[in-house]
Amino acid sequence: MTSSHESDYVRRFYRDWLSDSDLYRFRVAVGESDLQISVSQGELLFEEADGPDISGLKEVVVEELMRVRRSLRTYIERYPEFLTSLRPIEVADDAPPVVQDMASAASLVGVGPMAAVAGAIAHSVGAMLANSFTDVIVENGGDLFVQSASSRVIGVYCGRNSKLTGRLALRLDADRFPVGVCTSAGTVGPSLSFGSADAVTVVSKRPSLADAAATAIGNQVKSIEDIPRALEFASGIHGVEGVIVVKDDKLGVWGQVELV
Repeated sequence: MTSSHESDYVRRFYRDWLSDSDLYRFRVAVGESDLQISVSQGELLFEEADGPDISGLKEVVVEELMRVRRSLRTYIERYPEFLTSLRPIEVADDAPPVVQDMASAASLVGVGPMAAVAGAIAHSVGAMLANSFTDVIVENGGDLFVQSASSRVIGVYCGRNSKLTGRLALRLDADRFPVGVCTSAGTVGPSLSFGSADAVTVVSKRPSLADAAATAIGNQVKSIEDIPRALEFASGIHGVEGVIVVKDDKLGVWGQVELV
């Protein structure tokens, strides 16, 4: 993890597809963490000119992101195995909350704790913002913390070559929030996966668990024939509410998932 205030920029083109007109969006990047923040426009303070004054809000988000990353980085310096382990590991009693959250989530699905990092960071920032805004979406590399007073439709990106990209989304009603929605893929993005699923999307109240579970479920999928086994594995994870698995032109769904 680096300490620079601006991450090496990788264009997240899927952000151009967002269409929630009731939300105001801005980007915050620190080190490897590149977040898109969406908050309810009606609760922003607007300048006399033609836009909201979000400079103070950005500063608060950057401070929280830096705080969480600093606590994680400090722990990794003490216990390097936390960064490299591909299996669950126990953490020290004095480990910071983000470390405990990641380790706990990873232990439920049998993966290394860093498989939960994006979801855990999104949750930390999102939970803070939810104290001030009714509607908050924090997107961290495709992993989401979502709080909303109304239903939301969330698209599932399956790769440029997938027939399902642009045609697949899930709808979450207001009574499901706050919630984490995280996606892992063996064919898209830089994250480590031992499978070859085009997309595994997991819904859970715990974004860290949704993140770790997406990795663990994705590890099960190397061919279309593996989709049923992956869904059976997913159904046994306590705290997972729903799962979507995409491989080639096939789709598998389990749990509380409404496709649109």
